[in-house]
Amino acid sequence: MTNYQGNGAYCYANGGAMLLASIGETVSPSLLEVASGFSLGASLVRHDLLHFDCAMSSPDQALNHAFHHLGFQVTENVKGKDAPMPFDELTEALKNGPALLGPLDMGMLTYLPNHPFLHGCDHYVLAIKIEGDRLLLHDPAGYPYVWFPIAQLENAWRAKSITWSSGAYRYWTSPKRMEDPSNEVLAQRLLSFYEEIYRRHQKEYQSGSAIIYQKATDMKRDLVSMAEKEHLRHFAFPVGARRALDFSQFFQQSSPTFSSLKKAQAEIFGECYTYASYEDWRMVGETLEKLGGVEEEIERLFGDKAES
Repeated sequence: MTNYQGNGAYCYANGGAMLLASIGETVSPSLLEVASGFSLGASLVRHDLLHFDCAMSSPDQALNHAFHHLGFQVTENVKGKDAPMPFDELTEALKNGPALLGPLDMGMLTYLPNHPFLHGCDHYVLAIKIEGDRLLLHDPAGYPYVWFPIAQLENAWRAKSITWSSGAYRYWTSPKRMEDPSNEVLAQRLLSFYEEIYRRHQKEYQSGSAIIYQKATDMKRDLVSMAEKEHLRHFAFPVGARRALDFSQFFQQSSPTFSSLKKAQAEIFGECYTYASYEDWRMVGETLEKLGGVEEEIERLFGDKAES
């Protein structure tokens, strides 16, 4: 039996957890998220939409970082953008266990009720087996044991509109545990990794706090598009709260200061969502300023560590 875990906004973390569960390893999606380091900072991507991630990675790389930090060796496969879909290769791989596929374009996953509105959104699913002209999969967005036509898989999996992902038809198979770090070892490993992320981000990109402050100003001046407001309300704010809380809980013992700052961010994300749900965008802007202030403290925390 292939275990199912689901939450659409945590698709790659849930997918990774299901893949590891296939070899009897119980790793929570929350821990995979923390181990990835992906959701640190803030960035502007895809037409200047505000995302609460470091812009130095992608979910693809984030998964690889998480597997590595947690002590797993996982085989990653990827083809060129113009390559044919590796149908035979995937069929053979699935004989030995499930495969994590992604990114896929959610707008082409026709079993999703709202797929026409999701073109260009990236997604990750766990492939279980192929029978005839159908693929059986677990979709973390709340759809276990879905049969998807192979004829529709190629365009969804090629994901031409997912521009941040290099190559096409990426999938992960054959996880194997190589080491089993203690929580203490893992925490120190991850804190060093986060220092590197913040150092690189500030060197190569505008700081996350500056981006948040600017978006707060734009929001108060009503200069933010309705498309971005919907993105924040439906995705970025609620998933931001959950991610920040995951960091806070994991680092309670090993880094109380960082844990406290991430808890503060989780609460502010929740406050942002609350105002957004009532379309009080001026107050969203005011609350984003508080979020920027906490992010600035986190930048100083890791900047000071990097210099010491």
